[in-house]
Amino acid sequence: MDVDYWLLMIIVFILGMNIFTAIKMRQATELLSIEQKALLFRLFGKIRIYTLLALSVIIVAYMYLANQHQGPLITLMYFGSLFLIMMALLFLSIKKLKENNYPSAYIRTYVMVNVLRNLALLVMLGYLLVLLNPAS
Repeated sequence: MDVDYWLLMIIVFILGMNIFTAIKMRQATELLSIEQKALLFRLFGKIRIYTLLALSVIIVAYMYLANQHQGPLITLMYFGSLFLIMMALLFLSIKKLKENNYPSAYIRTYVMVNVLRNLALLVMLGYLLVLLNPAS
């Protein structure tokens, strides 16, 4: 049985990242009042819907374009689009948190956790792309 060490390292990386970010966010959430914790759900409800729609459009467009044309430009556009969506959502989230007077310590932790999660997601998606398309 062949072991794919890259996949194993990516799984360990993602698991470690998830554990670290979960601990950090729990610690940061303890800084918030009960009202601020409840407000988080209302603040980010619409963002989640728009995020799912944007990601669905990007994925469907990538699948369509990848079936029409093979090339690194399409893959680069795919990852670029994902990165831009992630950054736009992060900046929109920071703006909402600042507008609602969340503590700066919470916002810093939120930014760090999101950057690490996005990094882990991009690493996983990149690996899966290489795994599913080894000719590239």
